Parts: sequence; C-alpha cells; structure tokens
Amino acid sequence: MELASKLFFYSTFQHYNMTLLLAKS
Repeated sequence: MELASKLFFYSTFQHYNMTLLLAKS
C-alpha cells in the first residue's frame, strides 16, 4: 500500500537524520 511505503520511508529518513546528528556532535 502507498501509506505503508510512505511510513517506511519516513521512519528510515528519521533514523538517517538521527545518525547524522549524532555523527556531527
């Protein structure tokens, strides 16, 4: 389903952002 894939992409994006923030500090 479209919603499921969007949700999956969003959670992956959030995890990626968190990793970047941790790497910067």
